[in-house]
Amino acid sequence: MLRFSKIEQNNAEISEKLNTLKQEILIVISNNIAGKNIIKTLGIVRGISDTSANTKKEFNLAETEALFDMLSDAKNIGANAVTDVKISTVTYQNSTWPVSQVIYIGTAVLVG
Repeated sequence: MLRFSKIEQNNAEISEKLNTLKQEILIVISNNIAGKNIIKTLGIVRGISDTSANTKKEFNLAETEALFDMLSDAKNIGANAVTDVKISTVTYQNSTWPVSQVIYIGTAVLVG
């Protein structure tokens, strides 16, 4: 029987929710979206991971959490797109080894 770790289960659950949000909200790293007009800029949105990562699996989960958090923020303020998306990590010492948290930031917009 195939068993998944807690991290893999959490990542699968959040990834499923993230995929749903990605169908509702466009995400781009540029400041415009080809073929779309920005009708209104709603503000800056950000997402910060809950997971402090020091392994690849944990980092993947942290990245998914942060992106989901940012898109949820955008949806809550009425955006249907996020432009200028950037990803960053913050690394700090936790006990005996460094760990990272992932941060996404972007501009929530309404496009038509």
